Amino acid sequence: MQKKTISILILTLFLIKLTAYFVAPFSFLFSLITFTAIITMAVFFLLKKDNLAWRLFIGELLLCGSGAYFELFGLSMRTWFLFIFLGFWFIFEYRNINKKQLIFATIPLLLVFTASLIGLVKGNEFKAVFQDALPFLYILIYFPTIKYFQDKKELNYLKNLVISFIIGSATYSLFIFVMFSSRLMEIHGIYYNWFRDFGLGKITDLGNNFYRVVLPEHLLITPLLLIIIYYLIKQKSRLLWLLLFCGAFVLSLNFSRGYFLGLIAGLAILRWTCPAQSRFNRDGDGFKQWLFVSTMSIAMIIITIMGLSFITSHGQTFGLDLIGIRAGSVVRPNSEESSGTRMMLLPNILAQIKTNPITGVGLGSTITYHNAFLARDITTRQYDWGYLEIWAEFGLPLALILLTIYLILMTKLIKQKNTVILAVFVFLLISNITAPILTHIFGIIIISLTIDRCLFSDILG
Repeated sequence: MQKKTISILILTLFLIKLTAYFVAPFSFLFSLITFTAIITMAVFFLLKKDNLAWRLFIGELLLCGSGAYFELFGLSMRTWFLFIFLGFWFIFEYRNINKKQLIFATIPLLLVFTASLIGLVKGNEFKAVFQDALPFLYILIYFPTIKYFQDKKELNYLKNLVISFIIGSATYSLFIFVMFSSRLMEIHGIYYNWFRDFGLGKITDLGNNFYRVVLPEHLLITPLLLIIIYYLIKQKSRLLWLLLFCGAFVLSLNFSRGYFLGLIAGLAILRWTCPAQSRFNRDGDGFKQWLFVSTMSIAMIIITIMGLSFITSHGQTFGLDLIGIRAGSVVRPNSEESSGTRMMLLPNILAQIKTNPITGVGLGSTITYHNAFLARDITTRQYDWGYLEIWAEFGLPLALILLTIYLILMTKLIKQKNTVILAVFVFLLISNITAPILTHIFGIIIISLTIDRCLFSDILG
């Protein structure tokens, strides 16, 4: 670990957010920033400095949040980076690519292409179809990633980047929480609107000045937590305990039931395959260390929620009511607004599937439902039911093929006893029940790194 590098990366994370906020009203400026970044990446490739292009690419993924901060000609910087990085890399490295792996990786892309055509035939907007299809291209980053993961220098950079991402995410969530809890910022204020429109995040007042802070990049926090827990079972490390606390803090403010359930499922997988002995518990079963680390991780989340609730409510509550409402909504969904809204969507999604069970409605589709909380009809592209969304948009045959691919990957991980990757993959499968995790950019990136014994488990090794 290089403290100087990590400090610089964390500072860069906040400078990016600060710059994006101030240039947001000026389209010329954020287009200029995007154009400059694009040219920089292209120059790196032309000068045979592809490792620098990779650092720019992976750095944008982890430091630029939603990826919607900067854009050019209607395409985000992240999208431009993807096209340029994959384009140049395939031109220079095509002969070295494992053709069998390439064929396996392109199967999901063929399914997506078919679903996109169906969407266009059904009359869905081209922009919406493109936005739904684009994340699946990230499955191809598996090929260049393997090369850089085998380079110790680049792997060390990635470790520092991940550490910076976790600490930076916790610090940023704390900043947002403090600013809104103290009323220095307000819902529907200027910063809130930027956070929603460019950060693609949500800030929700749960009562007693406790604010829920949700960002798309938080999807990566639980997989990273599972990796951290895996290594804490095997060894002592102050850094890993710090990262565990930071990740738990982010989840506490994110307050997502799906992430919590996915975390518990991942912990169960880690127990199932945890080592018989840990490095500092040689005489006993690894169960004791697994139980200790798992209990501590869950305790950190609960204690953080209780502590922040006590502070923001001026000593009136420990937030047990919040925890009870969120937990109770799993079995009583109508008791809480977000889960109640999800249940309102369900009949219309099922009706859409019943109407087009085989061909589906294609990518870029929308669903209209009556929101009882707002007392009006809402049209949205957010289905909030991951597997049902896949069925509705892809149709049953394509959906079954896609899910079969995921099943093959999971079976392979079980046979290889690849503990930590299996735990992360199970998290994705569980969380996808109530959220489109398997079709999200970050979810697909994790899937791409799972293909054929990916080295994702080495990031924090």
